[in-house]
Amino acid sequence: SEQREHDPRYWCTADFVEQRNLAASLAYRGHIKESAEVAGTYFSGWFQAMVPEGAMLGTVQAEVADSTFADWLEREEFAPSVMTHALWWWASRSDTSAVLRYIERGGDEPIGRSALALARGDTTEAILLFEDVKTSWVHTNLTVLTRAKLLESQGRDAEALDVLQARFLNDWPLASRVLWIVERARLADRLGQTETALRDYEFVTRVWADADPELQPVVEEAEAAVARLDK
Repeated sequence: SEQREHDPRYWCTADFVEQRNLAASLAYRGHIKESAEVAGTYFSGWFQAMVPEGAMLGTVQAEVADSTFADWLEREEFAPSVMTHALWWWASRSDTSAVLRYIERGGDEPIGRSALALARGDTTEAILLFEDVKTSWVHTNLTVLTRAKLLESQGRDAEALDVLQARFLNDWPLASRVLWIVERARLADRLGQTETALRDYEFVTRVWADADPELQPVVEEAEAAVARLDK
């Protein structure tokens, strides 16, 4: 009831809150499949990152992701902050129609245009358009990661590292936080910032020690880097 929802205790004990917390914690620890099962395809500002991140990591089937996002995109109550998470999935699959529909329905146009350029394979244009994106929590950790990787693909490692030195856009313990730290470690390593690289690689080895098999190559990479750098 509305009265119950105004009770602060409700937001700590409600079933959907417990479900949300469990799903986020599982994702953070690299149990993406289980996280996605717990979260389901629930459409909410709390759960919106679960399926897109799982899809990008290859632990949520592409068919499931496509179907889920198509349903979300056509909901009567369009929520740009929720749909932003799916933009980078569409861009990775060159799905220009979905990105254009996101913009048409009132999504954030600067970020939508960046995703559209990427979906069309125009990396240079995507990087330029990112200059107009005013990042905030609604733009997701995946937005920042995408921008950093685009800069990295152009050999602009120092700029990419600067992007990832900022605070996380989403403070929830999600898989994207660990991916952010992995990428920051790689960049710092290449740029000779050993202390930063070692700290971040060690973090990954701890947090994803028991992660899904699909993520174990990342853990192995981090473990090898720690052994190399910690001398």
